[in-house]
Amino acid sequence: SSVQSFNPLYRRDEQAISRMRPQKLPEFVSATIVSRKGSEHMTHLGFSTILIQLQQGIPSEYLGSVTACTIKWFSSGIWHSQLGVFHLQKPFLLEALLLDNNRIPSSSLILIGDLIRMRPAVKFKDDEEMSHQIKKDVLWTQTLLGASSSNEKDANNGLQTCHLCTIM
Repeated sequence: SSVQSFNPLYRRDEQAISRMRPQKLPEFVSATIVSRKGSEHMTHLGFSTILIQLQQGIPSEYLGSVTACTIKWFSSGIWHSQLGVFHLQKPFLLEALLLDNNRIPSSSLILIGDLIRMRPAVKFKDDEEMSHQIKKDVLWTQTLLGASSSNEKDANNGLQTCHLCTIM
């Protein structure tokens, strides 16, 4: 309305609201696998992880968070994908737990997308509590993005679809 256009407080509030909106993410972010063997601590807990270097930044809200994602890679003429859970440790470095650790990407160049921030990273009182939470994160990722089983793929060259979306 015309009152709003003359009200400097209204404009200031609109600017503050627009800054608080999450940054728009590209559909997928380019990344490189820097190590197919993750941290010693995750290995000690019985989880096989990989270390990934992002080629482009993602919004800072993911820093220090546990995030569900889809990881895609191109190999032997087709696109492959699987679900993962990652912790963004530094702005361009993350450790990812692949839900199907028998299908580690053969290519070092990968794409990461379908990011869903699930929770902030926290300190655990012991390894058992941490292991239990990681298992819950895996189940939550499967619920949000679909099952990780390699048998549950659509007819689109092995790409998984979201079980929450009826149009896919």
